[in-house]
Amino acid sequence: MTQAVILIGGKGSRLGGLTERFPKPLLDINGSPFITRVLDRLKRYGVEDVLLLAGHGFEHVEKYFHTPYPGLNISIHHEMKPMGTAGALKDASLKLESSFLLLNGDSIFDCNWLALIPILNDSTVIAMALRYVDDASRYGQVEFDAESQRVIQFKEKSLVASEKGLINGGVYAVNRDQLLPLIKGPSSLEVDMIPHLTKDGRVGGAVMSGYFIDIGVPVSLESAKLELDAKLSCY
Repeated sequence: MTQAVILIGGKGSRLGGLTERFPKPLLDINGSPFITRVLDRLKRYGVEDVLLLAGHGFEHVEKYFHTPYPGLNISIHHEMKPMGTAGALKDASLKLESSFLLLNGDSIFDCNWLALIPILNDSTVIAMALRYVDDASRYGQVEFDAESQRVIQFKEKSLVASEKGLINGGVYAVNRDQLLPLIKGPSSLEVDMIPHLTKDGRVGGAVMSGYFIDIGVPVSLESAKLELDAKLSCY
Protein backbone atom coordinates (compact mmCIF):
# COMPACT_ATOMS: atom_id res chain seq x y z
CA MET A 1 0.00 0.00 0.00
CA THR A 2 1.72 3.14 -1.22
CA GLN A 3 -1.06 5.75 -1.04
CA ALA A 4 -2.39 7.70 1.92
CA VAL A 5 -5.41 9.99 1.79
CA ILE A 6 -5.76 12.74 4.39
CA LEU A 7 -9.03 14.50 5.20
CA ILE A 8 -8.34 18.21 5.73
CA GLY A 9 -11.55 19.87 4.55
CA GLY A 10 -13.45 20.38 7.82
CA LYS A 11 -14.33 23.82 9.15
CA GLY A 12 -13.08 23.42 12.71
CA SER A 13 -15.91 25.49 14.19
CA ARG A 14 -14.98 24.60 17.79
CA LEU A 15 -11.75 26.56 17.42
CA GLY A 16 -13.55 29.82 16.66
CA GLY A 17 -11.66 32.51 14.79
CA LEU A 18 -8.49 30.42 14.44
CA THR A 19 -10.11 28.31 11.76
CA GLU A 20 -12.75 30.66 10.38
CA ARG A 21 -10.88 30.77 7.07
CA PHE A 22 -7.95 28.50 7.89
CA PRO A 23 -7.81 24.66 7.92
CA LYS A 24 -7.09 22.97 11.26
CA PRO A 25 -4.32 20.69 10.01
CA LEU A 26 -2.24 23.71 8.97
CA LEU A 27 -2.37 25.36 12.41
CA ASP A 28 1.12 26.08 13.70
CA ILE A 29 2.55 23.80 16.37
CA ASN A 30 5.94 25.04 17.53
CA GLY A 31 7.02 26.39 14.16
CA SER A 32 5.45 23.96 11.68
CA PRO A 33 1.91 22.92 10.69
CA PHE A 34 0.35 20.08 12.65
CA ILE A 35 -0.06 18.00 9.49
CA THR A 36 3.69 17.73 8.98
CA ARG A 37 3.82 15.20 11.83
CA VAL A 38 1.35 13.01 9.95
CA LEU A 39 3.27 13.37 6.70
CA ASP A 40 6.64 12.55 8.25
CA ARG A 41 5.24 9.39 9.82
CA LEU A 42 3.86 8.31 6.45
CA LYS A 43 7.36 8.60 5.00
CA ARG A 44 8.65 6.27 7.71
CA TYR A 45 6.06 3.70 6.68
CA GLY A 46 7.10 3.74 3.04
CA VAL A 47 4.12 5.68 1.70
CA GLU A 48 5.01 7.45 -1.53
CA ASP A 49 1.84 9.25 -2.63
CA VAL A 50 -0.38 11.44 -0.48
CA LEU A 51 -3.73 12.83 -1.58
CA LEU A 52 -5.08 15.73 0.46
CA LEU A 53 -8.85 16.14 0.35
CA ALA A 54 -9.27 19.86 0.90
CA GLY A 55 -12.23 22.21 0.98
CA HIS A 56 -12.42 24.84 3.72
CA GLY A 57 -9.33 27.06 3.49
CA PHE A 58 -8.20 25.44 0.25
CA GLU A 59 -6.12 28.44 -0.79
CA HIS A 60 -3.93 28.05 2.31
CA VAL A 61 -3.39 24.36 1.58
CA GLU A 62 -2.48 25.13 -2.03
CA LYS A 63 -0.06 27.85 -0.96
CA TYR A 64 1.72 25.73 1.66
CA PHE A 65 2.15 22.71 -0.61
CA HIS A 66 3.16 24.74 -3.64
CA THR A 67 6.70 23.84 -2.64
CA PRO A 68 7.40 20.09 -2.97
CA TYR A 69 7.40 18.19 0.31
CA PRO A 70 10.63 16.19 0.72
CA GLY A 71 10.16 12.45 0.25
CA LEU A 72 6.48 12.51 -0.71
CA ASN A 73 4.48 13.07 -3.86
CA ILE A 74 1.61 15.23 -2.60
CA SER A 75 -1.46 16.10 -4.65
CA ILE A 76 -4.53 18.09 -3.61
CA HIS A 77 -8.15 17.44 -4.50
CA HIS A 78 -10.30 20.55 -4.14
CA GLU A 79 -13.79 19.82 -2.88
CA MET A 80 -15.87 22.55 -4.54
CA LYS A 81 -18.76 22.22 -2.08
CA PRO A 82 -19.00 20.50 1.33
CA MET A 83 -19.29 16.76 0.73
CA GLY A 84 -18.61 15.29 4.18
CA THR A 85 -15.88 12.80 4.97
CA ALA A 86 -17.45 10.02 2.88
CA GLY A 87 -18.64 12.25 0.06
CA ALA A 88 -15.14 13.68 -0.26
CA LEU A 89 -13.83 10.20 -1.07
CA LYS A 90 -16.49 9.71 -3.73
CA ASP A 91 -15.67 13.12 -5.19
CA ALA A 92 -12.00 12.12 -5.52
CA SER A 93 -12.69 8.56 -6.67
CA LEU A 94 -10.60 8.75 -9.84
CA LYS A 95 -7.52 9.60 -7.78
CA LEU A 96 -7.80 6.71 -5.32
CA GLU A 97 -5.81 3.50 -5.46
CA SER A 98 -7.56 0.16 -4.92
CA SER A 99 -6.59 0.23 -1.24
CA PHE A 100 -5.19 3.09 0.78
CA LEU A 101 -4.58 4.46 4.24
CA LEU A 102 -7.09 7.12 5.27
CA LEU A 103 -6.29 9.59 8.03
CA ASN A 104 -7.85 12.57 9.74
CA GLY A 105 -5.61 15.56 9.23
CA ASP A 106 -6.39 17.13 12.61
CA SER A 107 -5.39 14.17 14.79
CA ILE A 108 -2.53 11.74 15.15
CA PHE A 109 -2.42 8.28 16.71
CA ASP A 110 1.15 7.13 17.30
CA CYS A 111 0.71 3.43 16.49
CA ASN A 112 1.56 1.01 13.71
CA TRP A 113 -0.76 2.12 10.90
CA LEU A 114 0.46 -0.65 8.61
CA ALA A 115 -0.97 -3.29 10.95
CA LEU A 116 -4.43 -2.44 9.58
CA ILE A 117 -3.62 -3.55 6.04
CA PRO A 118 -3.77 -7.34 6.57
CA ILE A 119 -7.24 -7.00 8.12
CA LEU A 120 -8.73 -5.93 4.78
CA ASN A 121 -10.27 -8.80 2.83
CA ASP A 122 -13.24 -9.54 0.60
CA SER A 123 -15.68 -9.04 3.48
CA THR A 124 -13.96 -6.10 5.18
CA VAL A 125 -14.54 -2.66 3.68
CA ILE A 126 -12.68 -0.65 6.32
CA ALA A 127 -10.23 -1.52 9.09
CA MET A 128 -9.75 1.06 11.83
CA ALA A 129 -7.21 1.70 14.57
CA LEU A 130 -8.86 1.62 18.00
CA ARG A 131 -7.65 3.04 21.30
CA TYR A 132 -8.81 3.16 24.91
CA VAL A 133 -9.31 6.64 26.39
CA ASP A 134 -10.44 7.78 29.83
CA ASP A 135 -13.42 9.73 28.44
CA ALA A 136 -14.99 8.33 25.27
CA SER A 137 -17.88 10.83 25.23
CA ARG A 138 -16.01 13.37 23.08
CA TYR A 139 -15.28 10.85 20.33
CA GLY A 140 -17.99 8.20 20.26
CA GLN A 141 -17.51 4.66 21.52
CA VAL A 142 -16.68 1.43 19.74
CA GLU A 143 -17.44 -2.14 20.78
CA PHE A 144 -14.98 -4.65 19.38
CA ASP A 145 -14.67 -8.43 19.15
CA ALA A 146 -10.97 -9.24 19.29
CA GLU A 147 -11.33 -12.85 18.15
CA SER A 148 -12.98 -11.95 14.85
CA GLN A 149 -11.22 -8.55 14.57
CA ARG A 150 -14.63 -7.02 13.94
CA VAL A 151 -16.17 -3.79 15.17
CA ILE A 152 -19.60 -4.84 16.42
CA GLN A 153 -21.09 -1.48 17.46
CA PHE A 154 -20.34 2.15 16.79
CA LYS A 155 -21.97 4.79 19.02
CA GLU A 156 -21.94 8.45 18.16
CA LYS A 157 -20.56 10.78 20.85
CA SER A 158 -23.98 12.21 21.67
CA LEU A 159 -25.00 8.75 22.92
CA VAL A 160 -21.90 8.03 25.01
CA ALA A 161 -21.49 8.62 28.74
CA SER A 162 -18.35 10.23 30.17
CA GLU A 163 -16.45 7.04 30.92
CA LYS A 164 -13.47 5.03 29.80
CA GLY A 165 -14.00 3.32 26.48
CA LEU A 166 -12.67 2.28 23.12
CA ILE A 167 -12.68 4.91 20.37
CA ASN A 168 -12.00 5.23 16.68
CA GLY A 169 -8.45 6.60 16.41
CA GLY A 170 -9.00 8.30 13.04
CA VAL A 171 -6.72 5.94 11.09
CA TYR A 172 -8.16 3.51 8.53
CA ALA A 173 -7.21 1.08 5.80
CA VAL A 174 -9.84 1.22 3.07
CA ASN A 175 -10.92 -1.03 0.21
CA ARG A 176 -11.89 1.43 -2.53
CA ASP A 177 -13.97 -0.86 -4.71
CA GLN A 178 -16.12 -2.03 -1.81
CA LEU A 179 -16.65 1.37 -0.20
CA LEU A 180 -17.23 3.82 -3.04
CA PRO A 181 -20.34 2.17 -4.55
CA LEU A 182 -22.03 2.56 -1.15
CA ILE A 183 -21.52 6.35 -1.04
CA LYS A 184 -24.41 8.09 -2.78
CA GLY A 185 -23.63 11.77 -2.20
CA PRO A 186 -22.64 14.22 0.53
CA SER A 187 -22.29 12.10 3.67
CA SER A 188 -20.19 11.38 6.73
CA LEU A 189 -17.95 8.35 7.03
CA GLU A 190 -18.42 8.27 10.80
CA VAL A 191 -22.16 8.98 10.92
CA ASP A 192 -23.58 7.60 7.69
CA MET A 193 -21.24 4.83 6.56
CA ILE A 194 -19.40 3.11 9.40
CA PRO A 195 -22.45 2.39 11.62
CA HIS A 196 -24.26 0.69 8.72
CA LEU A 197 -21.17 -1.24 7.64
CA THR A 198 -20.70 -2.33 11.25
CA LYS A 199 -24.19 -3.83 11.33
CA ASP A 200 -23.28 -5.85 8.24
CA GLY A 201 -20.05 -7.11 9.86
CA ARG A 202 -17.87 -5.32 7.32
CA VAL A 203 -15.74 -3.13 9.61
CA GLY A 204 -12.54 -4.60 11.00
CA GLY A 205 -10.17 -3.16 13.53
CA ALA A 206 -7.21 -3.53 15.82
CA VAL A 207 -6.79 -2.20 19.35
CA MET A 208 -3.51 -0.31 19.60
CA SER A 209 -1.71 1.81 22.16
CA GLY A 210 0.31 4.95 21.73
CA TYR A 211 0.08 8.71 22.03
CA PHE A 212 -3.14 10.18 20.62
CA ILE A 213 -4.22 13.78 20.20
CA ASP A 214 -6.99 15.54 18.31
CA ILE A 215 -6.55 19.32 17.97
CA GLY A 216 -10.25 19.98 17.35
CA VAL A 217 -10.87 21.91 20.59
CA PRO A 218 -8.85 24.74 22.19
CA VAL A 219 -7.59 22.74 25.17
CA SER A 220 -6.18 19.95 23.01
CA LEU A 221 -4.63 22.45 20.61
CA GLU A 222 -2.75 23.98 23.52
CA SER A 223 -1.76 20.52 24.72
CA ALA A 224 -0.29 19.78 21.30
CA LYS A 225 1.92 22.85 21.55
CA LEU A 226 3.21 21.67 24.92
CA GLU A 227 3.70 17.95 24.36
CA LEU A 228 3.24 16.76 20.79
CA ASP A 229 6.82 16.53 19.58
CA ALA A 230 8.13 15.19 22.87
CA LYS A 231 5.56 12.38 23.02
CA LEU A 232 5.62 11.20 19.42
CA SER A 233 7.97 8.24 19.15
CA CYS A 234 11.12 8.85 17.11
CA TYR A 235 9.85 12.17 15.79
